[in-house]
Amino acid sequence: MNWTRSEVSRILRERGITLKRSLGQNYLVDANFLDALARDAEVGPGDTVVEIGSGLGNLTERLAARAARVVAIEIDETIHALSRELIGGLPNVTLVRGDGAEFARHAEGRIRIVSNLPYGEWTRILLAILSAPNEVASCTLMIQSDVFDRIRAEPGTRSYGPMAALIQSTCTVKKIRKAGKELFLPPPKVESTVFRLVRPSPVADAEGVESRLRELFGQRRKKSAAAGGRRVETLAPAELLGLARDRTVV
Repeated sequence: MNWTRSEVSRILRERGITLKRSLGQNYLVDANFLDALARDAEVGPGDTVVEIGSGLGNLTERLAARAARVVAIEIDETIHALSRELIGGLPNVTLVRGDGAEFARHAEGRIRIVSNLPYGEWTRILLAILSAPNEVASCTLMIQSDVFDRIRAEPGTRSYGPMAALIQSTCTVKKIRKAGKELFLPPPKVESTVFRLVRPSPVADAEGVESRLRELFGQRRKKSAAAGGRRVETLAPAELLGLARDRTVV
C-alpha cells in the first residue's frame, strides 16, 4: 500500500477517524524511515516478529516481507478494524486486538519484538518485555528521546532512576537512530529515538523489582548502610538491583 502522508490522511479523513495522542497514535509516514526501521529490526525469513502497537499496518507490511510470521497487536478497536481492511490479506500476519503488554499470550517460543512505545505505557510494556518467558532474540524499539535519555542515564545524574537501573543491570541498550517529528502523522511534540534492547534471559519478578527500586529512589540523598554509606542515586545499576532483590534492606 501507498503509506504517504497524504494517503494516510485521506484514509483517516474519509472514515472520520481522529488519532488519539493519549494512545501515542503518531504514525510513521516516511517510506525511507519505515524501510530503515524494518532493516534495523534484523528480521530474517525464519523469524516470528511481535509488533506492539501496530497501528494501521505501515510497518507491519514491511516486517511481513522479511519474516516468517508477524503478530501485530493494536489496542484501539477502530484502528485495529481499519488495519484489517488495509493489510488483513497478508498471509503471514496475525492481527490481534489487545493490550501490547500481554504479547506473550499470542506468540510462543523465540521472537523478535518491534514497537513504537506509547509515552504513557512505556514502563509497563518494557516490564512485560523484561519478564516475558519467550526467548527474545532482540527488541527494536522507538521512544521519545527524553525517555531514552532517562533509560541511559548514569548514576549520580538527575535523570537516573528506577528503570535506568533495572534495564542497565539486566539488558544491553544501543542507540540506532533519531526520528524527527516531521516523519510522523500527526507530528509529535518531541523527537524520538530508535534503539535496540537485548535481554539475555527473563527477569524474575520485573514488576516487583521495579517497585522496590522506586522505593529506594524515593529515598534520594539518604545513605544506604547496605551500600557502604553511599547515597542510593550514586549506586551502579547492578548494585541497585542487588538491593532491590534483598527485601531486608531498608
